[in-house]
Amino acid sequence: MLAALGVVIGILLLLYAASRKGFGVLPQKKNSLIQVLETRPLGGRKFLCVVKVRGEEMLLGLSNDRIEYLSQLTSNDNFSETLKHAEEGRS
Repeated sequence: MLAALGVVIGILLLLYAASRKGFGVLPQKKNSLIQVLETRPLGGRKFLCVVKVRGEEMLLGLSNDRIEYLSQLTSNDNFSETLKHAEEGRS
């Protein structure tokens, strides 16, 4: 009985590992239109979030009651330049 339980658990683990690699029978996640690339906490319930929508990257500010668009990101921007542009846009 223990051997049968071991075999069943082994099969379940193999199926799980195969599905994580993309070989499983479970449906795969399709390429989504919106991708969250990175999220960083700022303290409390405030976050900075980099999202990619239709090939364009954007920096968003998130809090518990709102989402605010901060800046469009390009591949050659560094963070300090992006932050300066966001501050100029708010004033």
